[in-house]
Amino acid sequence: MAFLPEILPDRLTAARGVLELLLTTDLSLEQKHYALALGSLLADAVEPPAGPPTASDEAYIDPNVLAELYRYLPPSGCAAILAQFRSTARELLDAVSAALVAEHADALARAAHSLIGTAGAVGMGILAQEARAIVVALRHDDWGSAAARAAQLPDIYDASSIALDATVAELNLRLT
Repeated sequence: MAFLPEILPDRLTAARGVLELLLTTDLSLEQKHYALALGSLLADAVEPPAGPPTASDEAYIDPNVLAELYRYLPPSGCAAILAQFRSTARELLDAVSAALVAEHADALARAAHSLIGTAGAVGMGILAQEARAIVVALRHDDWGSAAARAAQLPDIYDASSIALDATVAELNLRLT
């Protein structure tokens, strides 16, 4: 269904309102995660980011995502999930680097696409947003933009990891 450009913002605003109402209902952890991801996509669609985010623009970690994880799992279970995340994220970042060196757009798109969900699952919003921007750039055959954003991913991951560690430490303190 195609929308006229002047109608699209109103439809997106209405969709965000419905989503906010949905989030007040009793959802499973998985449903809530998908609803929050949809909300992020809707927000990006209404006002797309002008460029790569900076530390001063927004937080690297959404503490609510981690709080939900800690709500349903014991700290040891959360630690295991975060260890698996770090391993997977490093593998994906290595795949991104290899794709950049080889100038292989399909491999870059696959790695970035996987990174969207992986980063989002632990609340690394900026990392997920940048990975999404890479996928979108590649869909538009914009290798230059995708490559420039991909080159920034390791630094964003490192900054996000510092924020992740601080958030986890805070959550662990609350549990003791």
